[in-house]
Amino acid sequence: MNHSKTHYSTLILLFVAFIAMSFNALESKKTAVADAIQSGEWIVYETIDNVTISYKVEDCTDEVNGLFTQDLFLKVENKNTKDVQFSFNTALWFNNQMTHDGTSEETKVSLKIAASQTMSGSCKENPQLKIFIGFNDEDKLNIPRLSHFELKDIKVQ
Repeated sequence: MNHSKTHYSTLILLFVAFIAMSFNALESKKTAVADAIQSGEWIVYETIDNVTISYKVEDCTDEVNGLFTQDLFLKVENKNTKDVQFSFNTALWFNNQMTHDGTSEETKVSLKIAASQTMSGSCKENPQLKIFIGFNDEDKLNIPRLSHFELKDIKVQ
């Protein structure tokens, strides 16, 4: 009888551990921006169907308009031998508070990327692959800054 209770307790413990691991596997890919700021290099976010998404942070200067920003740029590499339609939605956290949950049309991006081609955001090109982090201007440092982001519903077709 005691052996049966021990076996039953072990099974319950294993079941609870399995459920906990399942929830961890389903956990979002919420990514801290600080890692990219420190790196300065492209960091791989995810690869799906031979399409690799990477990101990095750069400072952008628009002297004409007096704007000095820090932005996160995405790079999408199509390693396929055919063109692909690539889409995603972006969830954003500013000062650790979610401001966009990644379900609106406002944060949806859809791109056609030619076979064996790469598309990336920059200060002046491909604004759909650019995420505003914050201002670098001394008088605007109190404005909330991007702390985390997550690319949701990534699709390659």
